Amino acid sequence: ISHPFSKFKRINSALTWLSIERDYISIPWFPNETRNLLLADFSLVNDTVLWGYTGPVNGNRYSFDIRYSPGLGSNGIDFLTLKLDYRKYIKIGKDYNFVCRLSGGWSGGKQPQQFFLGGTSGWLNYKTRDGLRVRNLEDIYFSTFELPMRGAYYYERVGNRFFLNNLEFRFPLIRYFLMGWPLPIGLQNIRGVLFSDIGSAWYNNDFRGADATGDGIPVLKDIFFGYGLGARMNLGMFVLRFDIAWSSDLANYTNGPYYYFSIGPEF
Repeated sequence: ISHPFSKFKRINSALTWLSIERDYISIPWFPNETRNLLLADFSLVNDTVLWGYTGPVNGNRYSFDIRYSPGLGSNGIDFLTLKLDYRKYIKIGKDYNFVCRLSGGWSGGKQPQQFFLGGTSGWLNYKTRDGLRVRNLEDIYFSTFELPMRGAYYYERVGNRFFLNNLEFRFPLIRYFLMGWPLPIGLQNIRGVLFSDIGSAWYNNDFRGADATGDGIPVLKDIFFGYGLGARMNLGMFVLRFDIAWSSDLANYTNGPYYYFSIGPEF
């Protein structure tokens, strides 16, 4: 059910019954798994965003989401999840944009949802931290990827609480480029971006922000900090993105570079 208050603001709600059964045919020593649950979703959304060639260029968007599962039956899952996402797009002149995104979430209950931070959406050459999470049904169906957090692999931070801050400066990188030899290939409207991603995920109250060194310089612990630059090109059917990113704890080391080839519009 969706009910609009105005052209830009609405509430969405949904009630879903979900039944999942997984049988291990070629691995007989793994136990079969079954999950049955009722999901209730509610969200408040406000969206005044104007879109450009590769993504939003002006306006703002925010959403507040609630997801609840009462844990019905012996195979049910009990959790309550709250999430907030706010995005502000500031247009500077004709072709320049500054973007700020703030998001966070909390999940509680007997089987709280997990949040996976690290990587970017539509990542083609993806890599994971400690392998894919496919052993438990909860990891596949009842966890969410909170992206982007570049300078890291998928599952870099995992927990039932998270926050993520993304800052980007978007600008025209190549307006028009035409080759004559060996192939007459033309490129146009390639957008550039400078970005920083700061976020963390943790379980319950087990959060370590930063410690100070002997020189008074903060050293990040559970907080992740990544930064870099990239390019975006609209190919008609989809947007191709390329990013180069590094990560740092602000005091001792810098990891990288990490290379991301991905598809999909900018957030």
